[in-house]
Amino acid sequence: PITAEAPAPAVEAPAPAPAEEEAPRGAFAAAAAVSAKVVGVESQRVLVGVPGTGLSYFNFERVLDGDANQESSYETSCAPLVKSFCDGTNGCLLAYGQTGSGKTHTMFGPPDTLSDACHAPGSELSRNAGVVPRALADCLKAVEGAKERGACVNATLSFTYLELYREQLTDLMTGEKVSLYRVGKGAAADEYREQAGCDDDVLLGNATHFDVTAHGAKKAWAALAEAEGRKRRAATAMNARSSRAHTVFALSLTQRRSINEAVLSSKLYLCDLGGSEQVKKSKATGQRFQEAVEINRSLTVLGRVVDALVRKNKYHVPYYESRLTTLLQPAFGGNARTTILIAASPDDKDGDEALAALRFGRRCARIENSTKCSTANMKEVLEHLEGQIGDAKKELATLEARGAKQRAEAEASDATLRGMGAGHNAASRLQAVSHQDDTGGDVTKESRLAGAKGYTHVDDDAGQYVILTQKLAALEARRRLVVG
Repeated sequence: PITAEAPAPAVEAPAPAPAEEEAPRGAFAAAAAVSAKVVGVESQRVLVGVPGTGLSYFNFERVLDGDANQESSYETSCAPLVKSFCDGTNGCLLAYGQTGSGKTHTMFGPPDTLSDACHAPGSELSRNAGVVPRALADCLKAVEGAKERGACVNATLSFTYLELYREQLTDLMTGEKVSLYRVGKGAAADEYREQAGCDDDVLLGNATHFDVTAHGAKKAWAALAEAEGRKRRAATAMNARSSRAHTVFALSLTQRRSINEAVLSSKLYLCDLGGSEQVKKSKATGQRFQEAVEINRSLTVLGRVVDALVRKNKYHVPYYESRLTTLLQPAFGGNARTTILIAASPDDKDGDEALAALRFGRRCARIENSTKCSTANMKEVLEHLEGQIGDAKKELATLEARGAKQRAEAEASDATLRGMGAGHNAASRLQAVSHQDDTGGDVTKESRLAGAKGYTHVDDDAGQYVILTQKLAALEARRRLVVG
């Protein structure tokens, strides 16, 4: 396949060749065809015969033909992002293209790549390994090398691995559903971000964060190999192993280069987008048809987001019309260095799909992002954390003196009260039941709960105790992460 890489921000592409330049043989016949055709591939541009328009060049930072290997694909598209990521800058790589064009092979490699790495001496990757395992291996080597050189006192490298299937996020590490939360603006939102230890406008609930620095490469390959088995795939007329969802592999790095220096945080998103497909070609029916509709719909929203950013529409960018674009908002509109990897087939039968993918890449190259390192003063971070931890412990001690701990433990062990939430008073119990368990506001169950073991409502003190206990655990985890 052709793998075209178009990073953003991009320098204005060079002008197309002048008209007198000799066109490739058969180019004019291709321009007159009723369907688009890829006519020629050069190191930085692709020549396409466009029906009704003629020959058109698409310029990119780099174009790789079908003879390119996995190493060159990685070095061209992702290695610069990995270097910036290790230096403290956010990054994102999006693999985009039609189904069957080679996106998943480029991103992950053949099916047995990760399981083979588990048994290889030194956990070495094979030459067929894709972008994701190569990026993870390089990041881990960079962290270990920095520690050996004394350039970094403490560093934590972790990842989450998500699948977006028909607008439902799943943690591929566990198979459990993941919640996607949007954080608004204002003092309350800032406090929530602070408690969650995250500066993003989007937070993930119930997502696994696998600590690579603690477990090592071999266990990371084993965990990823198991996660690969949870992906949703199916055969279509265009692809025997068609991915029926989008996958997002997100790396997080927190590092402290000396005792007195700032804490440096960065993220790297590696996204294998589900392939766009024409149902008349893929012959998808039933569930496969619905999957194709959802993939195409989310990719359409992604295209609208790109168009709005290119037009610099500051009033409305439709990030929240799809969970895919909600999740990728930091990559497109925020503080990130973003690369678009376009996978396209040079076959004549796939010409229209290749043209659409190349046009998308050209539009993305016109988006301008700004990047900066996310840092915080070490002394200020620790002082602030210690203050929050001290306040939480004082509040917990006050609640324990009122017997809140015993009541919270009693409620946790009472099956009839599970799922009720924390801190609800008598007036809000019906609403709590309606939204947090399967009763749908059943008044009969409500009356049964009211008399259960003498409880008339979910105790406010007990609820606050549970909330503060969770907050204290999160704050102490953050302190361990910073101190090392």
